[in-house]
Amino acid sequence: MILVPYAAHSSIVTEGLRKTSRFLLIEKEQYRIVFNPCRRDTSDIFFAWFDTLGVERVYIKNIGLRTFGELQQRGIDVFLLPPDTTAFDIASLKFAKRLHENNAAQYCTMEHG
Repeated sequence: MILVPYAAHSSIVTEGLRKTSRFLLIEKEQYRIVFNPCRRDTSDIFFAWFDTLGVERVYIKNIGLRTFGELQQRGIDVFLLPPDTTAFDIASLKFAKRLHENNAAQYCTMEHG
């Protein structure tokens, strides 16, 4: 299953993972929106909920190194969408850059607050 962070009330791809209001989940060409009930909670609570989704890949515009590490530990592939990505289009996924331990420090630029 693929996960893409989404803005509330639109189909805009958002930056970040934990604090986004909803996610687009894609599985076998079927799409569904899932609201994030843990966006104001700690990382532990968020990832306990996140683990129930069965996500295999995340496509995101920006991510912090710590969050990337959490996803990598779970065996989830992380792809960075081009920064000018706005509305979701399945074709935009082919332009995403796969993050891995050799390039994460360069591309994981989001600060954690």
